[in-house]
Amino acid sequence: VEPPWWLGLAATAAALIPAIVFRRRPVLRNAALALAFCGAGLAVMQQARWERGAAMLERRVGPVALTGRVIDVDLLDRGWRVIVAPDPLPGLAASEQPRRLRLHIAPSSDELRPGDRLQVKAMLFPVPGQVLPGGRDMQRELYFTGIGGVGYSYGGARRIIAPGDASEGGGWREWLLQL
Repeated sequence: VEPPWWLGLAATAAALIPAIVFRRRPVLRNAALALAFCGAGLAVMQQARWERGAAMLERRVGPVALTGRVIDVDLLDRGWRVIVAPDPLPGLAASEQPRRLRLHIAPSSDELRPGDRLQVKAMLFPVPGQVLPGGRDMQRELYFTGIGGVGYSYGGARRIIAPGDASEGGGWREWLLQL
C-alpha cells in the first residue's frame, strides 16, 4: 500500500517548525533539519511515483486482440520486442489500464517503426518480480519506465497505420528513434 500523497509534505513541514523554533540550539535544530530532509526525500519519491509510475497488470489477460501505438522497437534473434501504448484493454477498469506494454512479437510481423499503429493477438502477464535476493528487479525498473505489463504475440503483428499516414503526428522522439 502506498502512503498518502500528502505525507511527505506534512512530515517536512512538521520538522521545519521545530527547526525554526530551536534555531538557537544547534543540536535540536540539526536534528529537526535531518528529519525535514527525510520528509523532503519522501515527498520527492512520491512525486516521482506519481509522475512516472504505471498501473501494473495484476493478473494474466488474454489472449486478447490488442491495438495501440508503437513507442519503441528492438530487433531480437527470434522476433522483435516492442513497447506499445495500448488502446483500452477489454475486461480492465480504467484505473487498471497500463499505459505501456512490452511485447515479444513473431518475426513474421510487418516491419514496425515507432509511431506505427499495430494490431496483434497477444497474451499479457504481470511484470515478473525479483527472483533472487539482490538480483535484478524488473518490476521496479519497468514500473518507473511506465511499462505495466509484458507479453507475447500469437502470430505476427500487423501495421494498421504508418506514422506518415496518421493524423496523430509522431513528434521528435519517434523521429529520433527511427533515425
